Amino acid sequence: MALKKNLDVVIFEKFYDEIVCGKWTAGALLNIDEMADRYDVSRTPVQQALKKMNTLGMVKFSSKGHVYVESFDKKQVKDICDVRLLLELEVLHIIERENIAVDFQRLEKVSQDCLNSNVANDMVETRRTDLAFHKLLVQQAGNECLFDLFKKVQGQFMVANYLESSHTSKQQGVAADEHEQLLQALKDGDFDTARAVVTRHIKGACEKIISRIKD
Repeated sequence: MALKKNLDVVIFEKFYDEIVCGKWTAGALLNIDEMADRYDVSRTPVQQALKKMNTLGMVKFSSKGHVYVESFDKKQVKDICDVRLLLELEVLHIIERENIAVDFQRLEKVSQDCLNSNVANDMVETRRTDLAFHKLLVQQAGNECLFDLFKKVQGQFMVANYLESSHTSKQQGVAADEHEQLLQALKDGDFDTARAVVTRHIKGACEKIISRIKD
């Protein structure tokens, strides 16, 4: 059982990376047999990985059992980003209210990795570290319910950001700079600035995605 569970995780991580790399197509029908052949595994770990992706809002199952990559229109993207903003602002509120000691060492490392990979023009690693930064930030609140909600919103955001649209190294560089601005504001205890940075960061990403989705 443990081996099968581990294989499920491995396949999930491979699919996750394929989305980060922009290799999937929004709205596309997924062929479980082809996916299993590609990684030389049975259908079971593929199905389990896809079920997990479904809970994260990355794929959807039809009534006939077919699996499709999620696809979002402009309003849905705005809704996703609005909820993500609410969650990250709540994280800042909890940190401020509870006077939580933020793990700046880990956050700064991930932020610097994001900057470095963008300078090196490694877009895939830049995306990975960008996702990791926000995940780690949300974890600082120590609220498992909020974190579970965030994981689904981040899954939906990944599909919208990496499959519905594309972005440039310059745009990613701006996002990486905003991570640094956020950390500095948190270090200074300036939560008004921290909230402003997070709001600008997420709304900017939202506008970029929406501008690239065809009506």
